[in-house]
Amino acid sequence: MKRSTLRIQIVICSTLVFIICIYGIWSKYFRTVPAKENVKEFIPQEIKPGSKSAYDLQLEMNTEGIFNVEASISIQNQSDKDWSKLLFYFIPNIFTKEYTPQLESNATVRMKELSVNGKNTPFNLTDDTLTVPLNEKVSPGTVINVRVSYDFLLPEHGNRFSKNGENYYLAQWYPMVPTFRNDWNKQAFRAKGEFYHTSFSDFSLKLKVPPNYTVVTSSESDTFPSNNTSTMYAKNVKEMFVAVLKEPHMIEKEENGVNIRVFSVEDKPELLSEAGLLASKALAYFQQVIGKYPSKQLDIILDEKGMEYPGIATVGSISQPTKVLEHHIVHEIAHQWFYGVVNNDPYYHAWLDEGVAQLATTLFLSTQENKNLNEMFHQELLPNAKRRPSNLPLDQYLLEEQSNYIYGQSASRLWNVFNKNGGQKTAEQFLKQYYETYQYKEVDTQEFVTFLKHYLKLKDNKLFNDWLQLDKDKLNER
Repeated sequence: MKRSTLRIQIVICSTLVFIICIYGIWSKYFRTVPAKENVKEFIPQEIKPGSKSAYDLQLEMNTEGIFNVEASISIQNQSDKDWSKLLFYFIPNIFTKEYTPQLESNATVRMKELSVNGKNTPFNLTDDTLTVPLNEKVSPGTVINVRVSYDFLLPEHGNRFSKNGENYYLAQWYPMVPTFRNDWNKQAFRAKGEFYHTSFSDFSLKLKVPPNYTVVTSSESDTFPSNNTSTMYAKNVKEMFVAVLKEPHMIEKEENGVNIRVFSVEDKPELLSEAGLLASKALAYFQQVIGKYPSKQLDIILDEKGMEYPGIATVGSISQPTKVLEHHIVHEIAHQWFYGVVNNDPYYHAWLDEGVAQLATTLFLSTQENKNLNEMFHQELLPNAKRRPSNLPLDQYLLEEQSNYIYGQSASRLWNVFNKNGGQKTAEQFLKQYYETYQYKEVDTQEFVTFLKHYLKLKDNKLFNDWLQLDKDKLNER
């Protein structure tokens, strides 16, 4: 009896030891969620914008397609330096004949008046830069008001700021306040990529358009059909996009409290329906995996070059192949989280929103198409001979090559990090934590890598050295 009892005890102890060993091995190699206390210990260090703006805009279009603008902009100095001048992006000017003579039909811009705190002030408009010298310096914490009056005519087939037939696409149409980094952080216009960088702002927009036009904006309160005169508001967004469409076709559907609207200037109901269904699936996936969509309305416009704006995705020509169009729809929706809420400087750190949005897009498409993620990301890899860092400033890439590094290489190498540390589940859980930690904050490459290393408990930089240019001393400090 004693021997039998002893055998049972030995078996039980051996089984317990075996289970403990197996669990230890499993937790080491298959754990996908870093310990929550590890994330809670992390103190994010956001990049401060240096300026804070609020826009009161009035936009009126006449029957000849000329837009008249009255802009009142309140700007607070949130830096630690005095300002002796103000700088704005004034992108409509770059499409005038003086700067872009190759266009079929150029933009026109006519400046009428500019005042600072109610006093008329001289200014200089060159390329896409509006410079306003100040008679008195603006000290830290001070708020200054600038009023600008002007009108413009859009170019035919421009770049985002464009007129196509009887439809008008107004991207970056108002004086946009840059961030401030010891000086105004404004870079020169580039024909490809997002070269402009703004912080989060509040907008009030009063609109007046001729009959038979529908207005689609970054506001979540747009209606269809829209009134000829209306007032819209948008809070805590990076920019205000406006499309003025002549009798467009539209379908809408609701997904978890979000009204999805898909517009097309051509009568293609099947394409509209398919785009709406895909947008609904992508929105559901991103809300589940990343976090709550930041608005009550999501608009998809199928008639303009692929681009993301707050609350709006334009996804290229409707003549594109279905798979390309599908990818654009999902990618631009992903930007509503990574660009729309988590901010980064697209001139110096373009890979952050593009690479992360591309990662999220591919994760979603793999669930829809039942494809192997390694194979999907392998298609994005570049030969070693062509490899360069993905986080160089835009002016260090050739225009025809920058997408390879900013989109393809960054997404595939980022997937490689997760593939070696838990796979798809880890990637999805990281995106949620990243979004929760940095929403309405600005991130740069150093901060992103520091957070990712902390989250995954990585001890060195070997998974980043061949595709990112890093300040290793600063990484080691944290």
